[in-house]
Amino acid sequence: MLLLHFCKWRNGHVAVYALLFFFIVSINGLLLLHFCKWRMACSRIRLIVFSSSPLTDCYLYTSANGE
Repeated sequence: MLLLHFCKWRNGHVAVYALLFFFIVSINGLLLLHFCKWRMACSRIRLIVFSSSPLTDCYLYTSANGE
């Protein structure tokens, strides 16, 4: 929603900075998921994550299948 608001502005630099910001946030989210998965590998409790991001869903699917 916020990304669409930035892209509607006439200033192209703002849209580029917004895309860069969301890209960095998504990479940090994937690193956090990887760290949580690594920390919980020895635990019997599994973390159930409901995601709205296709990139995160792809990461969780390939991690669960050992790829």
